[in-house]
Amino acid sequence: MDGNCTNPRKFSYQVLARATNNFSEKGKLGEGATGSVFKGNLKELSCVVAVKRVVFGSKYGIESYLPEVKILAKLRHENLVSLIGWSCNKKELLIAYEYRNGVKFELKLVDWVRKKIATGENISAVADPRLGLSYDENEMEKLIRVGLSCANPNPDYRPSTMELIKMLKY
Repeated sequence: MDGNCTNPRKFSYQVLARATNNFSEKGKLGEGATGSVFKGNLKELSCVVAVKRVVFGSKYGIESYLPEVKILAKLRHENLVSLIGWSCNKKELLIAYEYRNGVKFELKLVDWVRKKIATGENISAVADPRLGLSYDENEMEKLIRVGLSCANPNPDYRPSTMELIKMLKY
């Protein structure tokens, strides 16, 4: 990711619409419970992005928008897409993420984790060894379940942000 894209910022609707060619169907990456995601190019920052266009009528869209932006603005990790910015006005809620084209790798990782868990191996078999054993096994299992559910190849079976929050709480 380019250095210009490392600090999350507020964008105007026009900037993100222009970056995605006005949310062209040709650039559509996918669709979920809260809206559609489009590939875009922020030319002024030399940065490729994935822009989520939140649907106002969606069950969780509006209530998940602000928590998602606030949480992602604080998180930085090599295995998480980074928040590039957001835009909100009376008609549109947009979130711009770092664009990553790594679906094949992610699915291989998901398959590997599923096999480890299915064979009854301890959670530590799939945990990052840099953690040592300094983590709560129940919390780690929740995180693995969240990760696996988000990586489901069928977008209809991926959870909404609110469902993810519930999974982490219980």
